[in-house]
Amino acid sequence: MSDVRIPDGKISRRRVVQGAMWTAPAVLIATALPAAAGSLVNGTMTFATGYSLVRNPGTPATYTFTGLALQHTAGAQITNLSVTITSNVNEELTPVVTGTGWSLGTATANSFVFLYSGSIASGAVTPALGVTFTRANSGTGVAIFGVTATGNTNGGTGNATATIPPPINA
Repeated sequence: MSDVRIPDGKISRRRVVQGAMWTAPAVLIATALPAAAGSLVNGTMTFATGYSLVRNPGTPATYTFTGLALQHTAGAQITNLSVTITSNVNEELTPVVTGTGWSLGTATANSFVFLYSGSIASGAVTPALGVTFTRANSGTGVAIFGVTATGNTNGGTGNATATIPPPINA
């Protein structure tokens, strides 16, 4: 077969076929990777049913969360698990933590991060986190709380989150 020269800027049928043969494998590889990678990296978790928030209106008022357990429903093992509880109360809240493996990580006037020392395998549930907050004074306003959980999967390259839809009032 003889080599036919085409002036610069012109397209030949031969060049179109060559280009198609080179790009087809790259397109197939590029479309196959994201689905496989996503199924290995991220985990899925939800708050298990049965959690509650109770307000004791005494002086000082207390708010008690019970049963905050996380259910790992699918995907890679979840590590570095934390639960953040925020409040609209603009006064000091003192938290007391219960639940195996849970501890207070960081705290500000209205945001508290609780850390879980273990990890969660797919299909498992964490021990329940329990927290009692005591208000610094009697306070008359309603406290509104937000609760979010986060964790890492696949050595920190993926993530998992769960949220209890607000508002959680007491």
